[in-house]
Amino acid sequence: FVHHFPSFANLIGSRSTSNADYDNDGDLDLFINGTNSNQRGLYRNELNNGNWINISLEGTASNRSAIGAKVRIKATINGHSHWQRRDISSQNAFCGQNDLRVHFGLGDASIIDSILIEWPLGLKEVYTNITSNQFLNYTEGAITTTSPLIKEAFSLNVFPNPANSEVNISYSIKDSNQIIRFRLFDASMQFVKEIDNGVQFKGTHHLTLDTSDWPTGSYLLVCENGGIEITKKLIILH
Repeated sequence: FVHHFPSFANLIGSRSTSNADYDNDGDLDLFINGTNSNQRGLYRNELNNGNWINISLEGTASNRSAIGAKVRIKATINGHSHWQRRDISSQNAFCGQNDLRVHFGLGDASIIDSILIEWPLGLKEVYTNITSNQFLNYTEGAITTTSPLIKEAFSLNVFPNPANSEVNISYSIKDSNQIIRFRLFDASMQFVKEIDNGVQFKGTHHLTLDTSDWPTGSYLLVCENGGIEITKKLIILH
């Protein structure tokens, strides 16, 4: 049940505070916790005058709630570039936990320059040119939205998928020469192998991996291109 109190003075001996956008209107609301009714209350925020973004994560190789993940965003606010960071935690205070969704206030920024997600097992994913004022969901190792800026500079295709005896990788560098590196992880995010292709020229390139002796299961192929990591999920069936 929800209590609405007109003043913090009504709360006596409270233990902790937690924040969440419980009414999904783009701002953070505050819950103050205690052991009985006069020690807890929910304060709804109705003063949202700026832009915002709300991000939820779902782990695959990492824990499903993405506990331990770090989310950083970069945006130009009031004419100045700023980085912000939020960590996903299972507890934020004694008897208190914030919403697992992370919320960022953006002021007058209508576009987010970059969203950098560092998953608990170390995988890093980057999204760019994101419109503010929306609820986003990202799944570890399965990029649901690829920014136009990344597509413009680099494309990556893996086939067949699922695969049996071999996997073909096709990638195109559309701008200038880039340093390309592929790393492979198994379903538990244990490192399997690295393929360092070095400096690659502008154009389309092909790579074939022999998977005949790979155990059946899911894998994550991570391609590093000029500091940006793009991931593809592979399934091997024998």
